[in-house]
Amino acid sequence: MRHTILNTLILCFISIAVFSGDPAIAREKEILDHEIVTAVRNKLLVDEAVSAHMIEISSEENIVVLSGTVAHLRARNRAATLAKTIKGVRGVVNDIEVMPVERSDSRIRRDILQALALDPATESYEITVIVNDGAVLLEGEVESWAEKRLCRQVAESVKGVKEITNSIIVDFKTDRSDSEIQSDIRRKLELDPYVSEDLLDISVNDGIVALSGEVGSAIEKTYAYNDSWVAGVDSVDKSDVEVKWWVHDEMERQSKYTVKPDEELKKAVKDVLLWDPRTLSFDIDVTVSNAVVALNGTVDNLEAKRSAGQDARNTPGVLKVNNFIRVAPPEIHDEEIERNVTSALLWDPVVERHQIKVDVRNKKVYLYGAVDSYYEKMHAQNIASRIQGVAAVDNYLAVHEIPDRRSDLEIKEDIREQLQWNWYVDEENISVSVNDGIVTLKGTVDNKFEENAAVREAFDGGATAVDNKIKVGGRTDEPDEKQYRDDADDFSLYYYFMN
Repeated sequence: MRHTILNTLILCFISIAVFSGDPAIAREKEILDHEIVTAVRNKLLVDEAVSAHMIEISSEENIVVLSGTVAHLRARNRAATLAKTIKGVRGVVNDIEVMPVERSDSRIRRDILQALALDPATESYEITVIVNDGAVLLEGEVESWAEKRLCRQVAESVKGVKEITNSIIVDFKTDRSDSEIQSDIRRKLELDPYVSEDLLDISVNDGIVALSGEVGSAIEKTYAYNDSWVAGVDSVDKSDVEVKWWVHDEMERQSKYTVKPDEELKKAVKDVLLWDPRTLSFDIDVTVSNAVVALNGTVDNLEAKRSAGQDARNTPGVLKVNNFIRVAPPEIHDEEIERNVTSALLWDPVVERHQIKVDVRNKKVYLYGAVDSYYEKMHAQNIASRIQGVAAVDNYLAVHEIPDRRSDLEIKEDIREQLQWNWYVDEENISVSVNDGIVTLKGTVDNKFEENAAVREAFDGGATAVDNKIKVGGRTDEPDEKQYRDDADDFSLYYYFMN
């Protein structure tokens, strides 16, 4: 999974040839298919969520085709998502076959129903689950596309699932005009940190949405498509959206991330919380002072608190979030919580093979044992956080990681490569230095999301810790911050693009 110095220098040469020099020249330069294949392969190899040893990659006219096999559905979807984040990729055809552990259809169905019942956001939905040779069919009715999507995500968390057909019907309850729908889509695009909405046109005709324009990556096209499914939408056509990797230059992005008045940020955060099915039913108080958000209120599950914090952090213009939300779960005995968390860990396809011990005291979950990666450690914590009755999680899982024998120079070159192929990062504005595996990042970026992307790429490149000295938007008052891969407060490092 690690590159030799020679391979790294060759890849670096290719990247420099493509991305350096006059921007106008770079735009005229097409990224070659073999360069994309190399970049996608390296991205999959360093990602802890995908075991890529049996995945084959090809590209024709910048359309990536993934084939081969993986052990579970989450890995299949994750591989396609990561491929979409590479500069130059116009689309992804996912022909990867899922080869899960053998389980009976009845056990898979039972575990999916239990997973839906134990998740605080889906436990009230009336969903029918049909399983045939590992292929899952979901039926029922919910009130939003986000809720329908959440049901699929919960079903994906069960081992043995090969594929999912989501036939859940969305009943919006009220009719909406095309102008209302268009306005809602525009608002969601404005508040999506990964979409440049100024480059997209939206038309709505009798509930049918058509998107056109330009985006900077295949994953941004997916985000724009997902954002377009607001109340009242019957279908979304994104075929007229073109992927052009150079569109995210400074002139086109800066308006989204200029400093905004606190009242405007407050309204934006409140809007985002209303779109999230995990937070919409709670009365969460939002206050903003100098772009720092404070969240207060009471929720009945830990995942709602975490989701609210992440939603606020993802709002363009927000610099920091203080999450003071109190979790007051329903009265469920610690023994029952312990059984439910243990069951969820055992049916999850990512961590089920590890012996994770669960203790619960006063609604706080304690996790003990060992896993193979920091991703698995944080994934186990994420599973526990989604179980009804859990108020807090202390994660004491050890990581049995293979020692990294690469030199600091190799780590540095790998990080430079990761940054160069990231669709969201302007790598020319970031300097990288490495001392005994600890990476220092310096420079200036447009926004917090570009900063977070740079930190993620540093970890993917082999950093044991990141000393983050990046300044956002030219600000000089931000403190330096050292981040570690097992930092339990920063879930975004591990769930980047997972959903």
